[in-house]
Amino acid sequence: MENLEIENRNEFKIKTNILTNKIEYYLNIIEQIGDCYIVNAGILYFDKVAELEELYKSKNLKYFELQDDILNKIIDCHLYNYAKYALSILKKIIESIKVFSRIPFGSKLFDIHLKKYLEEYTLVCDFINNFTIENDFNQALLTYIKHIQIFEEESLNINDIGLLNEQLKKLGFSNMFVLIENPSIDEIKPKTKKY
Repeated sequence: MENLEIENRNEFKIKTNILTNKIEYYLNIIEQIGDCYIVNAGILYFDKVAELEELYKSKNLKYFELQDDILNKIIDCHLYNYAKYALSILKKIIESIKVFSRIPFGSKLFDIHLKKYLEEYTLVCDFINNFTIENDFNQALLTYIKHIQIFEEESLNINDIGLLNEQLKKLGFSNMFVLIENPSIDEIKPKTKKY
């Protein structure tokens, strides 16, 4: 079990480092143009998982024993998707730089565009930073259900539901699990401004 926990933690670190480095690459470009400091969503994701790992430890549980713990799969899927969404916003900013650099008076338009994207990025970072099981579990569950339906062609079964309820109770959260059937894609996307 201990080897599995170490292996899973190392996989998490590798995955997070890759994501954090990609985000850092785009942030460096954007910060030079926008003359601003922007927090790295990958670091927020890593820090949030470390915080959740401490919550698990306080209950004599191990966050990274993933084979038996559906709850942390749900949490990680949700937080990782937010961090990847933050990366996609930064990519859109870089694409905008290329477009607006060709337009006369493009800098004013770009500044407006940049501000909107950075507001959205900040909102996504706030979702990651403020995540709690108590307040955000249902949204995390929707993200996970949709993820496994799309990428793994699976769904939660009755055993998963029982296991999930047990894991929530061990962490001190009872009567939280609500089964939601067939969530729409709009239910799992971060609530952000549209333009």
